[in-house]
Amino acid sequence: MQSIGKDLQKVIDRGDIIEISKKDEVHLKIACEASVAQEICDYFTFTVPGYTFMPAYRMRIWDGKIRLFNIHNRLLYGGLLEYVFKFAQNRNYKVVPDGDWWKPRKIEKNEAFITDLKLPFEPRDYQLDGFYHALSYKKSLLVSPTASGKSLIIYMIVRALNVKTLIIVPTTSLVSQLYADFQEYGWDSAKYCHQVYAGQDKVSDKKVVISTWQSIYKLGKKLFEPYKLVIGDEAHGFKSKSLTAIMTKCVNAEYRIGTTGTLDGT
Repeated sequence: MQSIGKDLQKVIDRGDIIEISKKDEVHLKIACEASVAQEICDYFTFTVPGYTFMPAYRMRIWDGKIRLFNIHNRLLYGGLLEYVFKFAQNRNYKVVPDGDWWKPRKIEKNEAFITDLKLPFEPRDYQLDGFYHALSYKKSLLVSPTASGKSLIIYMIVRALNVKTLIIVPTTSLVSQLYADFQEYGWDSAKYCHQVYAGQDKVSDKKVVISTWQSIYKLGKKLFEPYKLVIGDEAHGFKSKSLTAIMTKCVNAEYRIGTTGTLDGT
């Protein structure tokens, strides 16, 4: 105990410490006092707009709230880690992760990689910034206006990581568009990409699967286990429950990236 600083020792003595471990690529495991867990639960609870008109609320089987922290098993979505730090800082709690897995890794710019892609045009600075940000933080939401070249950012990420990838889009037209964009950027889409929409096979051995969320959100968890990278393109176009269901099943996806042209504040 002598190796622990006096300030941290005081925190431990008070029980005001939050230990965090990584359960999988979806969830964090929180260890803390029961009173602190209740505070965390309250912090990550919000009321759904218009809940009073929803059947589940009117039937009194739901209170109209979404709880992102499960106080019973102490699991929290991994993408919310930075908010745990904010929560703790505002209350003078100490967060103690069990390792350095949570730290962003700085990805140095690699001009040779971009050159090797042999793109038909030069990526813009903001596209490169989004690309390097996604690789550095692993879990991120990239806000990029319509017609700003989001598909090129996605393409560079896919090529750089070179892992089994699931790209989710809200419409069948976007499945075809992204497939065509990858072809335009110089890739053999027919060889490396599989398109999923109504009537198409939902499982493929190809490196990249591009699918509407409607086509896959009811599939079993095991079918999502091979994916190491999952990207939600036009994320604002998804139904939140469906996207959450898909993301939760991708337990081995170390990289989770959303792209959107707009945020509605919810």
